[in-house]
Amino acid sequence: MEEILTPIGGGYIFPENVVGKILEHSDYKSIMTLLKVSKGFRNTIGFQKPDIKLESVEISVEIGSIILALKYSEDSEILRIQYRERRCYYRQPPRKWKRSLGKFWKKEHRKEKRERLEKKFQGKGCFVKNLNSKNKEKFLKTNFLQAFLFDYYYVLCFQSSKISNFKINFPTDLSLKKFSYPIFVQFRHCFQFRQRVHLKIQNFCCNFLEDRHISMILECFDLDSIEKLEIFKKFLPDYSKIGKYLIQRTPQWKKLREINCGDESIYDGFVKDLLHFERVHVRMELVTLSEIEILKNAFQTTANPKNVCFELLYFDSNMLRRLFREPLDHENQNSCSWFFEIPNSQQFLKISLDSSKKSINFKRLESSEILEKFPNALEFSKRVERHFASNLQNLTLFSMNLRETFKNHLHKIHLSLNKTNANLTFKFFDDYTYMSYFYNDKGLGCEIYSKNTKERKLMDTLDFVSALCKDLEEILSLQIQNFLHFGVFLHYESTDTNNWNESQEVVSRSFLEKFESILKSRNRFLKINSFHMNPNSQHQLLSFLPFFDLNVLTLERLHKNAIPFETNRIVKSDQWRKLKMFYTENYILNVAMEDLMHFEFAVVTVEDIGSRDVLNLKEMLQNSSKPSRLTLRYNYFSGPVEPYECLGRRKTASFKSGIITQEWAFPIFKKEEEPENSESSRKTKILTIYHKSNKEFKFGLRDASSREKMAKVSDVDGMVLWTFAFPWIMEKTLEYGDFESILVLRKVSRDIRNFIDDPKNRFHLKPVKIYIQFCQNVIALKFGYTGKGFWAIYAPIEKIKDGPIDQKEGCEVFRLKNEAERRRDLEYGLRAEINNHTRSKFLEGADSVPTAFKDVETILNLVKSKLKSLWIVLKEPSENSNFSKLFKDFLTSRKSSISVEHFKMVINQEEDVLEILPFLNPKFLKSIEVSNVNYKEGEDVTDRMDINRIGDLEQWKSAEELKIAGFMINNTELDKLTHFSELEVFVNLITIENLLALKRICTQSIKTFSLKYEELEQDSLRDTFGAPFLQTAPDNSRQRIWYFRIPGNSEDVVTLVIVLTKFSVTFDRISISEKPENVLILN
Repeated sequence: MEEILTPIGGGYIFPENVVGKILEHSDYKSIMTLLKVSKGFRNTIGFQKPDIKLESVEISVEIGSIILALKYSEDSEILRIQYRERRCYYRQPPRKWKRSLGKFWKKEHRKEKRERLEKKFQGKGCFVKNLNSKNKEKFLKTNFLQAFLFDYYYVLCFQSSKISNFKINFPTDLSLKKFSYPIFVQFRHCFQFRQRVHLKIQNFCCNFLEDRHISMILECFDLDSIEKLEIFKKFLPDYSKIGKYLIQRTPQWKKLREINCGDESIYDGFVKDLLHFERVHVRMELVTLSEIEILKNAFQTTANPKNVCFELLYFDSNMLRRLFREPLDHENQNSCSWFFEIPNSQQFLKISLDSSKKSINFKRLESSEILEKFPNALEFSKRVERHFASNLQNLTLFSMNLRETFKNHLHKIHLSLNKTNANLTFKFFDDYTYMSYFYNDKGLGCEIYSKNTKERKLMDTLDFVSALCKDLEEILSLQIQNFLHFGVFLHYESTDTNNWNESQEVVSRSFLEKFESILKSRNRFLKINSFHMNPNSQHQLLSFLPFFDLNVLTLERLHKNAIPFETNRIVKSDQWRKLKMFYTENYILNVAMEDLMHFEFAVVTVEDIGSRDVLNLKEMLQNSSKPSRLTLRYNYFSGPVEPYECLGRRKTASFKSGIITQEWAFPIFKKEEEPENSESSRKTKILTIYHKSNKEFKFGLRDASSREKMAKVSDVDGMVLWTFAFPWIMEKTLEYGDFESILVLRKVSRDIRNFIDDPKNRFHLKPVKIYIQFCQNVIALKFGYTGKGFWAIYAPIEKIKDGPIDQKEGCEVFRLKNEAERRRDLEYGLRAEINNHTRSKFLEGADSVPTAFKDVETILNLVKSKLKSLWIVLKEPSENSNFSKLFKDFLTSRKSSISVEHFKMVINQEEDVLEILPFLNPKFLKSIEVSNVNYKEGEDVTDRMDINRIGDLEQWKSAEELKIAGFMINNTELDKLTHFSELEVFVNLITIENLLALKRICTQSIKTFSLKYEELEQDSLRDTFGAPFLQTAPDNSRQRIWYFRIPGNSEDVVTLVIVLTKFSVTFDRISISEKPENVLILN
């Protein structure tokens, strides 16, 4: 074999194997010298790439310079090389000044320094100096970064063995922060150019600026060599923390055995990413209970963690004491320890708490060492283990992941509730960090899932609504500052007929009651800027609203179909008056226009609006000084003309996208007390009204320009009604009039009154309700519709305290003012009538009862369609018979029966119902409700009611719903009640035959029977129906439930629910999917 020779110059040659032996025993400095000998040496060294056997490398980056420190062995001297940018004069001084200037030159200005730094170290020229000697070289065409990278690359090319320590150190100067990334990119390129061979590093230490810097370098290291990672970071408020994702995604992270984050770095990642380390020393903001549980389980089930130490910014020593009870070892006043047995090993886990250093330490110890010092350590560890497991079982995932940094940092809360699950999401003030929890129903318990940590926990002691409310209570206790947004979204109505909505209502009611009790216990208002909800009734909204201090309220119904929404109780609350903005979507409000005037911005929808409402709004806004914008949508317009014609001459009109928009402008009336030379009076404000053909009004106040055109006062006067000389005009007027307007029109003249009372003239009104109460010859009459009611009291002369002395016969009629009339008195300054809430009139020689019946007749004649409800209350049993006969005579005198949907009567005996019920129209009657005047809820039912005669009436047979309260029904009469679809009565005795008959009827058609009983044949229940399914209701009552199959129906089942403590029996029909699993369905 031919031997390869290496020429060394001067005619001398060396065998290549001899050169290899020389390089094998040479250090980095000797190899650099051999490179300068000859071209042959350079080629041979470049081909063989000898190992320079570096022990440690340290790179220190400063502004304008980089220092490279190399160490070959423990005994060798550290080689330090500095790469510094070349400084020069900004202006060349004269030759004769050189000697006098000496080492002084013009100082660099701050702006010039910033411009130089923005060139990213691309200055002209550099100096390379060996700090161990005085050797110094100058390069005019290479900047200091390029010179460093060239030498740094050569160092990496000649290193094949493992480097014990590799350190990169950055300064704390903030001006270097934006230049750190390109430097790290150049470092990464140097690692990658090593012919795709990873650099072998044992311990890596870095003073980083951002997380990506560490991950960029860490990915270039050999997987089998890296063991320890040290991360140091300074200026915590200025720089980001050690993140959760970038470093942990590198494969080198999984191979590390030890990590140390120093005393000035904050680890913001997950504890589960540290479980593969043998030794951990990190500084964290805090450690949650969930992380303590994860770490403890890792010590007891795996062999990797040996020593883990957490130094905490937020330290709560009582947390571990509550979790583990009293410690076994009190080393001193500030430190204590708990011990846990590690299964299948002769080791113990020691958890130490040091309040002086604010640290928690987990460490493995041999059993012999612990038992020698603490003989009862084994018994103690089992007791602590049981207590630890018991405490964690009663905590939700949110409580286990609770952090001190949550306090006063919550920004938004979003809550959604459904039949079997709920979701709770909240954001922090940075608006991108959020946490989300899901609560799923699991029978008597619930399952909680964290979307962030992917944890799941099954809780047997709490249902999902209780767990949700428990977490909400803890969230609200952490927050003192205002919430920006709070959203609560309950279920929306379903089209499923299998009692889906009823089950949803039960869950929603349970949540509202529990959350309302939480808000009450706070003893202070919850400060919220914006509240968003989809209530099904004002009762649900009032569960929240009285406890809030908010500015914006949004009601958005998730279902597409709009529903009516009452506001008579909401508008009386203080929170309503303090609101600045109000939005509604898919809700039809029943609200007075006066209750919308205090809003700065509002978007509402009403069922109908009249010309009078539009003109009143215009007048109120013209006299208002508050800047307000109101968008009013409507479904119908109650008026004789188009809705915009009452405003007079318009300003502009436009057509776009199929919608006609018209605009009106009106002047704003100045207040008398406002001086003319004030700044506000110089600015002219106008009221603009827009009407769109898609049934929408927009009212707004704004500043007017100097050329603004406004309508004249003569053009905006009230609309003048034509006389009824033309009948069709009057019919059109009555068609758009409401109940109150028609009552007013009846007082205009006798001809108009006769025209209205004529049965041939039919017009439609809103469904009217009538309430009649008789007590001691005094009749109280209430009539009207929802949101607008009228009270009238008819009292005989003997009941009047301040009646006329000279009159012996007669009666007095009192009419109570409604809310709108009292507000109108205040607006117009009628101070004499502000405290007078009644209007009265004495009728000489009149009897109170016929007078009341005459007004009832008038109301019934006006309501030419069906009544919404008729409610009759007989307070005095001794005088009921007289009133019943008089009312029967009144109904007999009528030419037609009363058309009413819901009939309710409070009586003393069933004869009172027989007097009135036959005069109701059976075609429209849907529900009947009968109550005992002597019965109070909670008392025993003693009075019996015979329904044999009532059951033969046609009205009784055609009604769909029946409720009887305070009377006992004989069980032999149940066959006359089974045609009702909804039934609620009290029965003296329920036998097995009754239950079988009711079950048979419920399997044939959809029925809901709710029966209260005095006695029940419960001894034969198990023999007849088998063993029941036992369930605990939300009110802690014990329910016995049987499920029966429906012939020909595989989707539904009939349920029989018996609650012995409540003396109740209920038959209902539910979906088979709502039935608990492994429950037998009976045939």
